[in-house]
Amino acid sequence: MYTIQIRVIIFSILRKLDTMLNERELKNLEKRLLKERYELENHGGLTKDDRKVIELDQSLVGRLSRVDAIQRREMALEQERRRIVEIKRINGALGRLSAGNYGLCAKCDESISAERLVFDPATTLCITCAKT
Repeated sequence: MYTIQIRVIIFSILRKLDTMLNERELKNLEKRLLKERYELENHGGLTKDDRKVIELDQSLVGRLSRVDAIQRREMALEQERRRIVEIKRINGALGRLSAGNYGLCAKCDESISAERLVFDPATTLCITCAKT
């Protein structure tokens, strides 16, 4: 009976080790996160003009042009909001990497699978917790 329990425990440990990332993979993910953050930080200037307040002077542009400008502005503002959220997610992942708790689920403290971390290095939840 104890032999079966020991085998189950060993199997569980081996399974966890199989899903954990090695040092080289962690370094690669860190480089990827830094590159993504750099690109996102530099992308903000590209939509700066589109985020400006729209002039409502009818003598300058027609009604349809104003509607298009307002729509462009709203889309640029949402893009900027998403860019900021993603930078915060990346900074959080880099902080967890330096603190040594990267790859642990923020909700249940279980290991996040390596496949999930490779797919989204900034993720904070294991697949089980993400589904709930």
